[in-house]
Amino acid sequence: MLDDRADTHLLVAETAPEERLAALRDESVNVVVAGEKRVTLPAALDDLGAAGVGSLMVEGGGELIASLFAAELVDELTVFVGPTVIGGRDAPTLVDGEGFLDPEAFPRLALQSVDRLDGGVLLSWTVG
Repeated sequence: MLDDRADTHLLVAETAPEERLAALRDESVNVVVAGEKRVTLPAALDDLGAAGVGSLMVEGGGELIASLFAAELVDELTVFVGPTVIGGRDAPTLVDGEGFLDPEAFPRLALQSVDRLDGGVLLSWTVG
């Protein structure tokens, strides 16, 4: 991530340890502080937009993905379903946290493509 091929932006809350942030800034990381205890996603993405970021790929966990959907900040969703079964009662899912329990709040997806890849499939949807 910290090479010269692309700018690196790190979204953090005010509680992030300053010494670690200073080390990342020394590596030319653009640190975006948005939120007190947790990153406030709309504000953070506004800051990224002001810095010239026009699109963003997020490889996050279920809680981050749920938060992005809840804030209506997702335009596309791409999921790889591979040939290995991983799961169990405590396994993370695509959308963790509070999730979406009200059918009116379910994000609506439109399937755009299905591609075979490495023994699995890559599914791509647009949101809306």
